[in-house]
Amino acid sequence: MHIGIIGADPAGSNLAHRLSDDGHRIVSLDPHPGSDWAHARSASELVAVLPRPRTIWLTGSAAATGAVIDELAALLGVDDVIVDAGSSSFRDDVTRSRELAADGIHHVDVGVLDLGTLDADSRLRLTVGGLPAIIRRLEPALGTLTGDEYLHCGSAGSGHFVAMVHAGVAEGRITAAEGRSILENGAIGAQDDWPEAGAADLQEKVRYALDVAAITELRQRSSATPDGGEPAPRSRAAAI
Repeated sequence: MHIGIIGADPAGSNLAHRLSDDGHRIVSLDPHPGSDWAHARSASELVAVLPRPRTIWLTGSAAATGAVIDELAALLGVDDVIVDAGSSSFRDDVTRSRELAADGIHHVDVGVLDLGTLDADSRLRLTVGGLPAIIRRLEPALGTLTGDEYLHCGSAGSGHFVAMVHAGVAEGRITAAEGRSILENGAIGAQDDWPEAGAADLQEKVRYALDVAAITELRQRSSATPDGGEPAPRSRAAAI
């Protein structure tokens, strides 16, 4: 695959290394290039050198990825894909996916369950949200990063939603039982703090029908599973 990468953090660098080492054609946004793959000095240059339909993968903080998505929205075209593997909120994913779709741009959200194991030899476990046809387009890259240990959880925001719940349990902010209940309900929290326009519509769109058994199996798998191990199952559930 040809993939553009925007993210100066260690996650972005490791992502580029993993994909490049497996034969993917990488162009990264880097004002101070020093690696083996191709580089661009601006988002517009990155977009210009990638073949259509373009795939651009983002890492970093929610604020950083949000600003980049706003910039890319004006540069990309129909059938291009933005992959948000940063720390964005699933609520923002729902809004951005809808806004980008109006211009024919696809949005995919990727949650990372192994934030502490980003070295080149470890295998990531990823939870992914977006349209099935677009996830299938990304399978070569997802396979490189995970050895097929990823889960397509449902529609926009579901990948970040599941990763958020996983982090809450892992960090002790909620119990495992509470986490399971949230996943089974497919929703969390009051929506009163959401934008007043369309709040009820957003509440409807972010209630996911999740395959909790598949999520639990993925969470329990070690990122160091040997290559010969059985791949994690992919969710068959669609988001409501």
